[in-house]
Amino acid sequence: MTRAESVPGGLAKLLQCDRESRLAVVARLRGRDVAATLCRREDTSVPAPASYVQEQFLFFDRVDPGAPTYNISFAFHLRGELDVGALETALTEVVRRHEVLRTVIDIDVAGAVQLVHDSVPVRLPVVDLSVLPVEEKERRFAQASYAAARRGFAISRGPLYRAELYRLSDDLHTLLWVTHHAVADGQSQAVLIGELARLYRAARAGEPVVLPEPAVQYGDYAAWHRGHLSGPRLEELLTFWRGTLDGVPDLELVPHRKRPRMATFTGASAQFVVPGKVSAEIRALARQRSVTPFVVLLTAYRLALYAATGQPDLAIGTSVAGRLRPEVEAAIGPFLNVIAVRIDVSGAETADDVFTRTSTAMSAAFAQQELPFGLLVSKLGGRRDSSRNAIFQTLFELGGAGVAHSSTPLGADLRLIPEGILNDVAPVDLLMAMEDDGTVFTGRLDYNTDLADATEAARLIDHYQAALATLTAHPGTPVAALIPDRQATCGRPADRGE
Repeated sequence: MTRAESVPGGLAKLLQCDRESRLAVVARLRGRDVAATLCRREDTSVPAPASYVQEQFLFFDRVDPGAPTYNISFAFHLRGELDVGALETALTEVVRRHEVLRTVIDIDVAGAVQLVHDSVPVRLPVVDLSVLPVEEKERRFAQASYAAARRGFAISRGPLYRAELYRLSDDLHTLLWVTHHAVADGQSQAVLIGELARLYRAARAGEPVVLPEPAVQYGDYAAWHRGHLSGPRLEELLTFWRGTLDGVPDLELVPHRKRPRMATFTGASAQFVVPGKVSAEIRALARQRSVTPFVVLLTAYRLALYAATGQPDLAIGTSVAGRLRPEVEAAIGPFLNVIAVRIDVSGAETADDVFTRTSTAMSAAFAQQELPFGLLVSKLGGRRDSSRNAIFQTLFELGGAGVAHSSTPLGADLRLIPEGILNDVAPVDLLMAMEDDGTVFTGRLDYNTDLADATEAARLIDHYQAALATLTAHPGTPVAALIPDRQATCGRPADRGE
């Protein structure tokens, strides 16, 4: 769920480099002092305001209460001898340390606010599946994990996390950990696992907790951010984004399909592997152009969308970590933001021309990433369309080995191996999620089943694989040569459900 972002030139590995380098680049981009103070709020008797993203989640919850659209779900596989009491103690301390895990979002006279509940011991219900035959055990656990990922939260009542423990054998337990995006993001899972490991070892050994208290809580950040993002800086950001996104078209993936009047978020996934030779050529091209593979992969996705839809002008969303302050590096909370990268291929003669346009668009958008997406949507105005996401309808992400492929020791005889859980939810029409295991790139295309089927998803993946091969081996290929006979995918104009 954590994603590595890439941009050309001096920004190439901004989110993968050390904190000081990242802050220095941001300072140069903003032309302002990044060291401005972010500290604890003086009066904690008054609820902290909800952050912009929490306010957006509250709105979504009012429209569709308890929907699982913004669940973040993990299975933490625990291999070895597990001390359940020590795990409960460690989780209790994590929840105590991070107020956001005890927070609900509601409305009072001041608007949307964060209400922090008191810390209480975490108790883990243990479901013992170890005595079942292997096939039955796997079936029951798959059903349980899917159900946990699909079960929604009451955002104004809480808690906004769930923890369930399954015993699969003497030396294998799995902790299902599900949070609402209003209290966590992808990087929060890495923070959680790191703290959980140290706290579990301490609890198992009967030693005192040695972790320093968090520098700030998420509520402190939300209050600071609302005050910080105002005046000339806010106007500068809004001016950029208004100019960049003015008149941006909606994605029409399969025009002959009728779009529901209300988005359903019903999803399915298709997975694929980029061949080893092409994966190596992606890295080679990135090195040659002094960018990371993200730009190459994003360019190919833009070409694939053009091949599939014939639309020359589109915006593609991508997430940025949003942790530009050193004080929040080790915090849990929804810091992640989404930016829109508008790429117009009109008049581009070759695939290499599209590469250049993608690099330029990504660099410009990244430099103005500070504006929360929800605030951007509200400031842009215009009529809300309940059938689709505003501004962009497709997301592109690139992750590295990250949380979902790590193995963390919790002791000499226990290791934690996280695994993301899919829940068949599509928050946008299309999500192309790429991963880099250091050897090959793998991909997962999530698609809304109201708008595309398995055949159409497979066709888009074929376009993507072809675009990757062409861009890396023959970048001078005319863009027109990448556009197939589109009679199978184009049909009559889309019914927008209006």
